[in-house]
Amino acid sequence: MKSPKPSAVAFGKALAQLRRAKGLTQADMVGRLGTYYSDETSYGRIEQGKRSPDRPTAVAIAIRGLRLTDAESINRLLGLAGFDGLTREEAQSLKLEWSEVPGLTVKPEDGEPIPRWAWPVAVASFVVSGILGLWISSHVPNHIGIALVTSVLYGSLFSVSLLLETAYFPDRNRFYPTAVILFSLMFVSSVAILAFGATMLRAGSPWSLAASFGGFLLTGMIQWLVLRMVLPGFSLQIARFQLMPAQVAHLKNTAYLLLLVILFWLPPFSTVLGLEREAETGNLQFVRGILDRQVMIGRGIVGVNAATLAGVWVLVVLVSIPMGARLLENMRPHPRLNVFYTLFYLRAILYFTLSLICVGWYFYSLGQWN
Repeated sequence: MKSPKPSAVAFGKALAQLRRAKGLTQADMVGRLGTYYSDETSYGRIEQGKRSPDRPTAVAIAIRGLRLTDAESINRLLGLAGFDGLTREEAQSLKLEWSEVPGLTVKPEDGEPIPRWAWPVAVASFVVSGILGLWISSHVPNHIGIALVTSVLYGSLFSVSLLLETAYFPDRNRFYPTAVILFSLMFVSSVAILAFGATMLRAGSPWSLAASFGGFLLTGMIQWLVLRMVLPGFSLQIARFQLMPAQVAHLKNTAYLLLLVILFWLPPFSTVLGLEREAETGNLQFVRGILDRQVMIGRGIVGVNAATLAGVWVLVVLVSIPMGARLLENMRPHPRLNVFYTLFYLRAILYFTLSLICVGWYFYSLGQWN
């Protein structure tokens, strides 16, 4: 049995993801394509990569099935299938949108409406997570505010990252309810992890920090495994260099967010709570002694002093600026480029605001014992 051609697999995967993004079933596609496919089984072989359509059929799938209206979107699909793109004359004969500037096309917004259950579920998850978050944060005495604020920012970062990777996606408004649900899950799980770690610390467990790390890692991987089922396996943004597929890009974003947790959030939070525990039990000599160290390790406490943490923050900012500038400078013209820029800067603001709040709170908290 012959193995499927890589081009057929790539085309089929992209086709299936675009179809689902527009809320269509395989039966809907068969109905729109008419004589090209007699049933879902024959069409399904295309999406599975087991069968390659010829060029006219691939064009029909894009125009009649997905109802794409711009030549560039169709040409990207044709390229995945191994075919030459439409010429200007072909695009004009098919009454498609044509742009003289590569990448300057308007992708369709005429897909199927958002499912009726999407927004009610999103609103319900938002309300429930808010109530749960307030209740759970009560288990972090003296630090309810910092637990809630940082968790809100952390959940917002995931939502903005999702919207950023789908900024060029057809029917991108379909991701708004998903973004709200994602925020709700990441917010309430973060508050729960902080409260759980605080409880372990008060009980004197030396594994509270490791358990908290594990909790954030687990929730980060779970949300990515779920979102990879709806994110495309190819890049939608257009730049002067090869960009990561949306699934991989969101995984990279998740890794950056976990790095923030590891560097600026959990160790300072755990250190402050650990020092408070020692002070409450009368071990003030231990507290004063460990505060004089650059690296503070002992009795379940693992951290660095505030000045060192601030230096790490400055270093991360200096490294991030040229990385972000390189990406933005190489983005090609597109009607949605302003949306992409806005979400990119919003993500950066949220990222550095969260980390700066953690550093500032750490300075203030340690200063109470000096």
